[in-house]
Amino acid sequence: MRTASFLFKEDDFYREMPLTDPEISDLILNWTSKLVLFARRWTDWPEDAVQQAFCNLCRLQSGPDDAVAWMFKATRNAAISMRRAETMRDRREGVVATPDWFESDAENRLDGKFVTEKLQELPKELCDVVIARIWGELTFEQIAALTGASKTTAHRLYNDAIAILRNRLRISDE
Repeated sequence: MRTASFLFKEDDFYREMPLTDPEISDLILNWTSKLVLFARRWTDWPEDAVQQAFCNLCRLQSGPDDAVAWMFKATRNAAISMRRAETMRDRREGVVATPDWFESDAENRLDGKFVTEKLQELPKELCDVVIARIWGELTFEQIAALTGASKTTAHRLYNDAIAILRNRLRISDE
């Protein structure tokens, strides 16, 4: 029985026994740099693709007849999978990379991009509390659980963040 068979067609041939330690050591010493060079065609992290291929090789219960060819195929498959993941991640990050948390108000008193910039300038802890409260609509009790602080501390952090934003945006308590 083989594991990691999802990487290969059923017509790939395997021998009865797994690879021995010296055989794996030989692959590592003599083929790793060549496999990294090969993987660069598909991914920005070729070393990770080669490592994944070696991990898949070590999981096999029966060794491949031609371990070198198998490693090239496994490296290529891992690199292509990594490229797909990179592409999907880049696409997702591109959608959410620059959120417009605020819209400019109808009377043009606030510039949405400017307010967003000022919010992002807050210390991370304060920014997280404001986002959780306003956009997440979390209660101070939920924010306390999220931050590991007391309900009172969560409320104080929120008020501090709002005060800093008001000051930076030059908004008075009307």
